[in-house]
Amino acid sequence: MVNQIINRKQKLHRFLFNSLFLATISTILTTIPVGAAEKIYAAFGPLDFSVAVADLENFVQTGKVTPELKLLIKRLNSKQKEELRIALQKSYDVKPLLLSQYFYTPMGENVLRRAGKLIQTEAGQNGMFALRAALVLAAVEGDFTFIKVLKKFPTSGIRINTSETIKTLKEIADVFSDTKKTIAQINKLSKAEIAAAPSIDYDTLPDIRTLGSVKYSSQTIYLKDTSRNRKYPVDLYLPPANSNSQEKIPVVVISHGFGDSPSSFTELAKFLASYGFAVALPEHIGSNFAQQEATLAGRGRELFRLNEFVDRPLDVTFLLNYLEGLNQSDFQGRLNLKKVGVIGHSFGGYTALMLGGATVDFQQLMRDCEQDSWNLSSLLQCRAEEFKPASVQRKLLSQGLRDSRIQLVITLNPVSSIVLGKGLSRIQVPVVMGSAGYDPATPVVEEQIRAFNWLQTPNKYLVLADGFSHTTELTSLLNNLLYSPSTSARLEDDVKIFQQNARTMMLAFLQVYIAERSQYLPYIQPAYAQFISKSPFDFSMVRSLQPKE
Repeated sequence: MVNQIINRKQKLHRFLFNSLFLATISTILTTIPVGAAEKIYAAFGPLDFSVAVADLENFVQTGKVTPELKLLIKRLNSKQKEELRIALQKSYDVKPLLLSQYFYTPMGENVLRRAGKLIQTEAGQNGMFALRAALVLAAVEGDFTFIKVLKKFPTSGIRINTSETIKTLKEIADVFSDTKKTIAQINKLSKAEIAAAPSIDYDTLPDIRTLGSVKYSSQTIYLKDTSRNRKYPVDLYLPPANSNSQEKIPVVVISHGFGDSPSSFTELAKFLASYGFAVALPEHIGSNFAQQEATLAGRGRELFRLNEFVDRPLDVTFLLNYLEGLNQSDFQGRLNLKKVGVIGHSFGGYTALMLGGATVDFQQLMRDCEQDSWNLSSLLQCRAEEFKPASVQRKLLSQGLRDSRIQLVITLNPVSSIVLGKGLSRIQVPVVMGSAGYDPATPVVEEQIRAFNWLQTPNKYLVLADGFSHTTELTSLLNNLLYSPSTSARLEDDVKIFQQNARTMMLAFLQVYIAERSQYLPYIQPAYAQFISKSPFDFSMVRSLQPKE
């Protein structure tokens, strides 16, 4: 098992780069109209060339490469050529309605626009509309293959923007190179912090990775904010209300990500509740799984409602107001709502940072969104540009939606660097920023490192989970692609251990900063992150990205 995961990081880098390279070439080669076009047109510098569509079809069927086609795929080795040929023939189960609905959303159209810069009409125009038609028409006929997409491309020819394609591939390569260097630097800084700190024997301390002993109850309530005409469910995990103890009950709110739901954080909620925390999980109804599902099923226009940039933080504030009332009626004032922790994943990370005091930096937003980026989260963040300059929403976001009751922010793979930018410097409460080394949705360098450097709060922590991805599901997918079924199954056990260790670290920060239990201070040190790490999902923690003199 150990031998099988040696060099996993290097293997994953190669796999991701090769996959993106093959995907780019596949997209280019598979959008050629068989019925109307006979040639693929491209140019390298001053030289123009064309490849017959018949040669491409012959390559797919037999593997034979003509001299003309060879020029286009000369970057691929023999194995990659065979992988490309198989990929072009592979059939996919694609629902035409879902595909059509996605590509007619603002985010889907943005994806097509970027792809259309590489895949152009014969006249050199952006090919986004022709590409959308080809994809949808191919899906309608069933047995969705790349070759079928090629046959449905509606223009008389296709031109490959070779200079833009080469530029794109270089940008992708640079992203992976920067990520690799950044991970190595964080690991080095973490080890330096550990070496400079007093040694702690964690084997002699209580193991907080196990469930606590507090009994709790769970329920789902529905809150209705009439001022926003918004009704949404909240899952609550609460300690006994009739306890004779006068000890304050610490409170934490968990905000889910885009296209997700509170159920993804049930195990985290139960774990924290077992240590005496009151845990609340609101469902953000305009950017949850149900919203996404309804849109893809044809019952909506947008994968998330634009006003979610405002509504998400207000959902939490309204929830805390509700808990204030519950505190007096059911808990005799024992809920400590003056110091509340908030945990947010992805778009929930944006939510948490806004509640902690960040503001939207619209100038930064406009500058960043003028540039096409392989940071996929930019598709979501740049939608904030759609707020009109004089709108109430823009004023609120510029001023901030801080809730003074929030005294600790824990963000996991947050969406933040473009939309918040230097507005992150306004946060004064402690911030724990969790980052995954292999996250294509919110890349570590563009999102977390950039954002972490903007934070000015004296108590900030960057926790890197090397080897992990944006979600557990995406991490498992990468494992399945990289390894044999038996090895992948064993790695699933490591994923579960990682999840438990991540929950433990969040508990430690909440105990120190929200419950004010100083005995947990040893657990928020870089040495503890190293102590509980288990390869291939290793933790590194740093307080600063600048080496100490």
